[in-house]
Amino acid sequence: MRKRYVMLTVAALLLVLAFRYVLPLILPFVLAMVFSGIVKPVVSYLHQKCGWNYKVSVTAVVLFTVLALAAFGIYIGVMACVCLQQVPVYCQSVCGMMEQACEGVDRVFDLQMGQSMRFVESQRDSLFCWVRDNGIPEMLRYACGTMQGMLKFAVGGFAFVLASFLILMDEMGSRVKGIYRVF
Repeated sequence: MRKRYVMLTVAALLLVLAFRYVLPLILPFVLAMVFSGIVKPVVSYLHQKCGWNYKVSVTAVVLFTVLALAAFGIYIGVMACVCLQQVPVYCQSVCGMMEQACEGVDRVFDLQMGQSMRFVESQRDSLFCWVRDNGIPEMLRYACGTMQGMLKFAVGGFAFVLASFLILMDEMGSRVKGIYRVF
């Protein structure tokens, strides 16, 4: 009974390690196989019904898919840039609302006019000091992490496209004897 629990524990540990370290390596290839299975009918249609060369139809489908995904990514990037360009406008709006709120607080609590605004400004100044001392290095660390993530994504995307192309090309090779087999 004890041996069984040890074996289950070891199996669970190996499964966790496999998902942690091996899955990121094989995920582009697994996704490429799924993608190839999904677009195989399109490639077959272009090859059989439209009379396209098999290699041309594979290249066209893979290229179209990559371009569509790239266009979607560029669109998301442009929308993010547009939102970031609006940040100063939002800051001005928030500052105007904050001044009105401070004037209202001063009137309600019979404070000297501008006292609550001076408190808010002192808090803002301490926040700016914290951002300068801690926030900017933290943002740089996040930016480096983001760049690493983008590089990993690009490498995985390249592996995905290449594997998809090779898997789809292999479909033709499996019907013709003597042709170089990829897998």
